[in-house]
Amino acid sequence: MVWFHLKKNSYWLILLLLHAPINITPSIASDHIFYCKESKYDFENDDINIIDINSFDISKTGTFPSFKNTLLLNQNEFVKKFGKPQKKLVEYSELDDANMDCYVYQGMKAWFMNKSLESIALTSSNYCLNFFNNKTIKVGDNIDAIVKAYPKSWQSKRDNQVFVGLKNNQITIDINLIFEYDSTTRKITEIHFGY
Repeated sequence: MVWFHLKKNSYWLILLLLHAPINITPSIASDHIFYCKESKYDFENDDINIIDINSFDISKTGTFPSFKNTLLLNQNEFVKKFGKPQKKLVEYSELDDANMDCYVYQGMKAWFMNKSLESIALTSSNYCLNFFNNKTIKVGDNIDAIVKAYPKSWQSKRDNQVFVGLKNNQITIDINLIFEYDSTTRKITEIHFGY
């Protein structure tokens, strides 16, 4: 009887461990998240600044941030928040050997696989990172805002890219917030999320 009890508990423990990544928020837990613009660089946590995803949201410039970070939205929730995209493309992901939906907005692209958000890129000032301390960061801003806010990340910059780590108390996130900038104008040219 005891043997059966241990075996039963072991079965549930193994089942839990095998399915844990699937039960955690799929948009952050999947190992293929944010396939575009993957970084060739590895950073230790001591090398870059780390921010909590609950401290900001991605939103249209001039609007208030949502309490649920856009990175945690599924495809339907994303469309409810940002409206119908101007274009909907199907793009192939070599990493996953699968097609992804790419939603194109004026100044933002978002990629989805199996209804989960996989990647997002902000390419104009129409969208911004909206922080709950009333600060915003958007494409076109001077990179000095990043230098001041994330000094460790600035020191570890690579090829005109500044990497800021993301964390969440509920789940592990192994993606970065990446700011690309033009070294001549010192303006942010793109904000995206990737490895």
